[in-house]
Amino acid sequence: MSAEAPPTDPKRERLHSLSMELHRSPGRQLEIELQALALSARTFEVNTVGLLRAVETFENAFPNPLLQRGKRDELWEYCFEVVRLFQNAIASGESFLAHCRSTVRRRYRKESFLTEFTEHEKAQIKDSSVCMFVKELRGFLLHKESIKPMVSRRLIDFSDPMESMCSIVLNTEGIETERNRWKKENPKALEYLDNLHGSLNIRRLIYEYRDTVKRFGDWLLNCEKEINAQILVAIEPVHAEIDGLLKEIETEEVKAMKEDAKVYPSWLGSKAD
Repeated sequence: MSAEAPPTDPKRERLHSLSMELHRSPGRQLEIELQALALSARTFEVNTVGLLRAVETFENAFPNPLLQRGKRDELWEYCFEVVRLFQNAIASGESFLAHCRSTVRRRYRKESFLTEFTEHEKAQIKDSSVCMFVKELRGFLLHKESIKPMVSRRLIDFSDPMESMCSIVLNTEGIETERNRWKKENPKALEYLDNLHGSLNIRRLIYEYRDTVKRFGDWLLNCEKEINAQILVAIEPVHAEIDGLLKEIETEEVKAMKEDAKVYPSWLGSKAD
């Protein structure tokens, strides 16, 4: 007596069929690339938020417990933690920009958009003194030496929102050894260094850098959507039906599939224009 075949689940069969259809579609490869860029951007955003939280917590504390007698070790431990967070933030920002370049060159190497991207990158990133300074600073930190923190105390008139009566800043003395090379190879980086006058205001740099990178990232995301509008629209009904089935099939396996299918609406966490 032969065993009967197990009953099939029509919803699961349909879900499998739709998943295979989505996998074969041209739009799915684009979605995978956007997801990878989204993760790079998210890493940068999380690192900058963590850094700014640490810096602003220190600057806004009054009275600051780390400035009390007997707290020297704790103070310097906090300062060097800020240096670590700073290095993570600029490294992840540079990684995101490199990821953008490699993705565009691979996907559009034979298309006119590569020229448009190159021109826009020059105008927004390579001609930006803060971006070029961060690029060179990251190389300096990787291959030369670390950067030292300092505690700065000064009287201020509160006209500059980026200044604080007590703050953690970074010493630029070691970076001065790069002056001659930057003058020849990257004058934009030297332009930013000349405006620092011996110390780097972390909050000012990170806000300027993050805003510049965000504008560039959102521009690229909007271009990707415009260029690939047709193939993205073509898979919307497939996604919609998959989402409907996933709501009906509540298992941990399917929840994981649903999470994997998400695409960030903006690489830096806010809704793109």
